[in-house]
Amino acid sequence: MTEYRRFYLSPGQSAPEGTTGMAMPDGGIVWTGDNWTHNEITNHIMTQEELDEYDLLLDYMKLPEGADQFISFEQFKDADLFEARKAELKTIIDGLVRS
Repeated sequence: MTEYRRFYLSPGQSAPEGTTGMAMPDGGIVWTGDNWTHNEITNHIMTQEELDEYDLLLDYMKLPEGADQFISFEQFKDADLFEARKAELKTIIDGLVRS
């Protein structure tokens, strides 16, 4: 069964094979695989809440290049903040005057 783990490296440690390369907002790195054997690295099996956040982060990464200049991950993952930011950007765009 595939596991998802969040781990944290200390100075001098290298990421183990199976690392997704995806850093979470708290600095933890996601690992996926069948058998974690790196007990010298601080880690834990990801909770459902962490997995949901990871899925949102993957969705956020699919936004067009440069979109992160207009909406933060915190705004993206919170439905109310997301809608408020979209409305704010629409107001800005609607207020632009073309010459």
